[in-house]
Amino acid sequence: MTLRPASGFFFRASLFLGALAGLLAACGKQPSSPTPSPVTLEVEYAGCWAFYLPDQVCSLPSNRQLTLWVRTTPPEQKVEFRADGQLLKPKKEEKASGGRRYLLSIPKPVDRLTVGPSWSLRLAEPEQPAWWDPVKDLIGHRKTTEARKRLEQIQRSAPRQEQGFVWRLLALAAHNEDRAQEEVYLEQGIAADRSENRWSGVAQMTTWLAGIYIDPGRFRDAGQLLAALQLPPQAPADAKFNVIYYQGVLAERTRNYAAALKQLKETTALAEKIGDTRLNGQSRQELALIYQQLGRSQDASTLLKNMQAHPKLLPNRCALGTFWTNVGWLQLLEREAGHTAGDPAPALQQALAAFEKNDCSSEQRLNAHLNLALAYQQRHEWPEASRELDSARALAQQADLGFLELLWQKDLEARQEIHAGHPEIALHLYEQLEERAKIAASPAGLLQAQLGRANAYVDSHQPQEAIKALAQADRQIEEQSRHIPVHEGRDTYFATQEAATRLYLKLLLDEGQNQKAFDLARKSRSRLLRQLAVRDSLSQLDAENQQAWIDSLSKYRATRDAVDAAAAKRWQLPVSEKASALEDEAAKLKDAQEQLDSALRDLEDALRRNVEGELAPPERDEVILIYHPLLEKQWAAFAVTREREPVVAYFELENVPAEQLAHRLLAKSPAFQAAIATSKRVRVLPYGPLRTVDFHALPFKDGQPLLATHLVAYSLDLPRRSASPSQGGEALVVSNPTRDLRTADTEGETVAAAIRRWGGKPQLLNGSAAQAGTVRQALTRASFFHYAGHGSFGGFAGWSSELPLADESRLTLSDVLALSHVPDAIVLSACDAGRTSEEAPGEGVGLANAFLLAGAKEVIAARQSVPDASANELMDELYRHWQPGEDLAHQLRRAQLACRQRDPSPKAAWASFRLLVP
Repeated sequence: MTLRPASGFFFRASLFLGALAGLLAACGKQPSSPTPSPVTLEVEYAGCWAFYLPDQVCSLPSNRQLTLWVRTTPPEQKVEFRADGQLLKPKKEEKASGGRRYLLSIPKPVDRLTVGPSWSLRLAEPEQPAWWDPVKDLIGHRKTTEARKRLEQIQRSAPRQEQGFVWRLLALAAHNEDRAQEEVYLEQGIAADRSENRWSGVAQMTTWLAGIYIDPGRFRDAGQLLAALQLPPQAPADAKFNVIYYQGVLAERTRNYAAALKQLKETTALAEKIGDTRLNGQSRQELALIYQQLGRSQDASTLLKNMQAHPKLLPNRCALGTFWTNVGWLQLLEREAGHTAGDPAPALQQALAAFEKNDCSSEQRLNAHLNLALAYQQRHEWPEASRELDSARALAQQADLGFLELLWQKDLEARQEIHAGHPEIALHLYEQLEERAKIAASPAGLLQAQLGRANAYVDSHQPQEAIKALAQADRQIEEQSRHIPVHEGRDTYFATQEAATRLYLKLLLDEGQNQKAFDLARKSRSRLLRQLAVRDSLSQLDAENQQAWIDSLSKYRATRDAVDAAAAKRWQLPVSEKASALEDEAAKLKDAQEQLDSALRDLEDALRRNVEGELAPPERDEVILIYHPLLEKQWAAFAVTREREPVVAYFELENVPAEQLAHRLLAKSPAFQAAIATSKRVRVLPYGPLRTVDFHALPFKDGQPLLATHLVAYSLDLPRRSASPSQGGEALVVSNPTRDLRTADTEGETVAAAIRRWGGKPQLLNGSAAQAGTVRQALTRASFFHYAGHGSFGGFAGWSSELPLADESRLTLSDVLALSHVPDAIVLSACDAGRTSEEAPGEGVGLANAFLLAGAKEVIAARQSVPDASANELMDELYRHWQPGEDLAHQLRRAQLACRQRDPSPKAAWASFRLLVP
């Protein structure tokens, strides 16, 4: 199991010890002064002993030092700091998070701190009680019994304004000994600080209590507590950190990944601004764990490696043990998903050694033993796993077992029983796990129980029961994925659940349920894209929700227009301001992407429908080919026509010459080959690594490529669309918008001339005429679109892919999804325009796919980089022999075969272009 630095039982002690000095920061923008200022400020600060509302008073710490982070607009403007009008010179100054961080020493006496002409904060003298440090030292040295006695005496005589401090230390002293009493102390402390308007104490102890609720799975209680804690904009930075952090942890535990990612990124940014390495490390580890759960193992690993390179992010040996626990846990999750990963045991053994040598908590040691048990089970070292489970059980007698630890302990014990030949005992354990997950409203627990039951049923030779359990798990995976932002890891999340789908598919095939297996393989492959295709059902919305969708897109477009306008003027800026301008544009593009993601989620919620839709059956004279991995190295291939049931073939995938690969993919069995040979069209649905295979260029008959005898299309396999009339309208041609591709100029003229020959009226936007706003507007009116220029595939899972346009503007993947209408037929003569995410196990996003999701009926695009001259040659062949009224499949096939006459290599440019359909 993961160890969460702030929400975990053991680490929270060090967190609050670090916070005992009252390092409560305040942040926020204060109202501007009546006199307009040419410089605007954003300010965060930290170091207050306590903070009071509604008067917004910061009581200073005993060292009288405050840390401020200031960002100015325009950037790099000098600001002045004054204490009651007295100019202050910062003790330290450094760049941080797009602004500057300062360390100030506040003179005495002082009433107000000001930054520039428009920001200020009231200050008060230090108020730390004289008894604070001695008692805190007792707790730090684990002399908690003596500390509690001293505090109980103090509580009886302490003045009203000190009562909140007393209850806070009493709760900390009870932390490792009496959880129930700890809760009581916190509740009393919250009430005492609330009566004093000491907002810092209220926020700190409320989030502390929420963390206690989260550990055993009291998610509803924690949610109510955090929801009632409404922080005003002027709240302290670390008070905001605590609230947002625990909201993020709760969101992660309940699998609301959209909220969790947003909140954890916000806390990381806060910690970096105020330079708090402890909070920074805490937030980074939690964010890394969320990334791993979403299948973003590279991002998770990068975060943890960066932490290892900065020892200040790990302030003590117990924190180092937590770090190694999380490193090992990421590797465990990778292996659980069926992916190759390093051996987690060394990291987990380092964690256990750190916990045992440094007198860390029993919860930390228990967690380490459970993780090691899982590592040994994955290696099929069952006696060693049993030994670690015995150690965990012994520690459970003296530790409060957290909700996740309880889930995994049950799961690990059940796995041991399955291995020992006692699946009936395992089923009972999984029933207990499922019941516990239902009580806690934990989707993760439910999924864990369902998958465990399936494995137990397989071991007890009850395949039908296993299939039922896997069907439940599959629905749980589908539902859970919708809580993940589409551009933050929804596709990679499916990769983490791929092992369950493979087992499900294998069982269906073993039971002879080939049609259900075929349908499952299709759904598994196109799961992400089916969810993104909600635009197809806009007509199902009522007027209110349709207007909400329109309003969301309007906000998105306004943001995008502002970014393009700024990019066009960037050349006018001084060199010193260009870097800041680029950062601002990137931030606004990210905001726009999040706006679109939010709009898509709202649209899904409003539709409240089964986004799977009806699978489109094969057309007349068409064969559907779909490929999906099973267990180990085995794959299943399905060939389905309108006339016959699925033909299934099995093969192993490895690096082989094209001829052997073609045999495995197209002619593994006589029946499979016959299904293709008797058809005229082939609809290919590849999976995973097979998405890079150019099926149309594979040899099929007499050494000739499949394309020579068949029309070949690569399908997203979206739900069947209702028939809609062609949009009509004009043909749009965009050529060489970046003005650095001479062949693209020629190509644009060739395309425009061909369109005129068949009676069309093209709108040709060449070079600087191809502004982003103009292109986006023209696309909504066009029925045909040809783009000749650069293409860019980038960003996580391809979400930063774009077609560059004039004056530094662009047509992004998100822009395409946000278009109200798109052309029916599209030709993208650009590198990588047909490329999709390699992170996605099935079909991912990309520029060409985005056009299809937005409503296009057919798209021609290349999956890789293509030399300009070669691409121009294919396009020249395509348009010189264009047949009006014929679909793109026939047009492209004719051009590709003609180019193949000159260069028959399957790696030539002609083979790089594909026809893609919904």
